[in-house]
Amino acid sequence: MNSRPSFRFRSARPSFTVIELIVVVFLITILMGLSLGAYFRARASFQRKATENTLAKLQSQMDAQVKAIVDQAKDDDKVGRIPPSVTYQIAGDDKRRALIIWTKIRMKCDFPQSFAELLQIAQLQQQMFPPGQTPVQLLKPTYQRAILTSGWSLGTDPFNPFTESAILLYLGLTQSRRGDSAGFNAIEQVGQNAVGKVNYGFINGQPATWDVFLDSWQQPIAFVRWPTFQSNPAQALQSDLNIAPYAQSASYTSAQAPGGKQSFTVIDPGDPESTLYSPLWQNNYGNVFVPLVHPLRPAAQPNNPNGNGPNLGPINLSPVIMSAGPDKTFGLFINPNPPNGYPPVDFSPDGTKADQDNLYGYRVRRLANRGD
Repeated sequence: MNSRPSFRFRSARPSFTVIELIVVVFLITILMGLSLGAYFRARASFQRKATENTLAKLQSQMDAQVKAIVDQAKDDDKVGRIPPSVTYQIAGDDKRRALIIWTKIRMKCDFPQSFAELLQIAQLQQQMFPPGQTPVQLLKPTYQRAILTSGWSLGTDPFNPFTESAILLYLGLTQSRRGDSAGFNAIEQVGQNAVGKVNYGFINGQPATWDVFLDSWQQPIAFVRWPTFQSNPAQALQSDLNIAPYAQSASYTSAQAPGGKQSFTVIDPGDPESTLYSPLWQNNYGNVFVPLVHPLRPAAQPNNPNGNGPNLGPINLSPVIMSAGPDKTFGLFINPNPPNGYPPVDFSPDGTKADQDNLYGYRVRRLANRGD
């Protein structure tokens, strides 16, 4: 009897071997890694550009408000509102120097860098305008209401000069000033994602909440009013802040240098004629100026054939608005108990190199002006 033929169906190809599966998984893993790497690089680039955009807008607004302060000081000079104590007891009866000092005092009062400075400003008001003399309002009502008369205290919170600086930057930029009754509209100008809140200290026993500008890493954007590098003066000329194109310089010819060699010195934009770097004035009035305004580097000696040294002469004291960058750490030196006239942060790196990924408004503003 004939048996029926048996039919065996075979697949077109054999099943995957273990090695083939491993290879496939390996290739998928590589592709996922490349995709994730590209995603994180794109995300990091977006975060950096978004923060730079915010810094550029804030630095531009700061520059505009500094100009308004300068113009207000000039108006004060024209109508005789500069206190005689500034002209005679600090400026040494030099009208031009008195205007420079008065402008810096106004700058400090309009943009305090720490809460402690607010108390100093209140005391300064009493010192400069004795009873019977019509005072210029130095302490802004915005700061007085928010901090000095609100019942605020640090309480159990740790002192954080960068948080204080960020709080005061927001208060300073958003208050009305010289013809701008509305002030700087934060959300309209920098966007809702660049504005947030932080808790710092207590008001009447309850946690105090403050508005601040935020970078892309959700950290407060802070500022240094005058980058004096007082903690390490030699670092000043190592910073690009004091190098072209970010700094202006003036040249002079040293009489004792071979061939009348020219030397260059950085200009403080707030004192373009370097009136505060007269050796005679510094010797007689520097000890009065510093506690009221800011630290001074010793006056340079133009006819020194060996140069002025890294710790002498003026430096660029333009305000710096800054983000701590991806590592969320500024890496700048903190003096928790600075003497009068010395801010808690003076722009000196603290040696940890955490400052190397910081983003600075003056840099992005320069690139924006160039169209890069």
